[in-house]
Amino acid sequence: MTTQGHKLFAATLPLVLASASPRRRELLADLGLDFVCDPADIDERARAGEEPAAFARRMARDKAEAAMQRHPDACVLAADTAVVIDRRILGKPRDAAEALAFLEVLNGREHSVVTGYALRAPGLAHRGHAESR
Repeated sequence: MTTQGHKLFAATLPLVLASASPRRRELLADLGLDFVCDPADIDERARAGEEPAAFARRMARDKAEAAMQRHPDACVLAADTAVVIDRRILGKPRDAAEALAFLEVLNGREHSVVTGYALRAPGLAHRGHAESR
């Protein structure tokens, strides 16, 4: 699809952000996009032996698919971020104490952050990931 095609595509469908993340909402708002937030309620646990990048992509895909069920005629954007140390995925901290414990584990040690993303619309399914160390 050409750049013009992407502009036409984006202008003709409502945009749904399948996330409750304040930062993701801020990013889309900073781009001047009109969108609605509809976070997906899915099981966000990693599967046994699942690689971090595969986990992040699966989470983003599952969130996008769940939102597409509620918004079948929309363009749905979903993402999920995982912090990884020693090949272990740190989940979302349950409380402030666990968040502090995670920071102590990460402090001064090499770790990576993997973000999976998925874009779904009628006739379109795209996903991938980015990783930083």
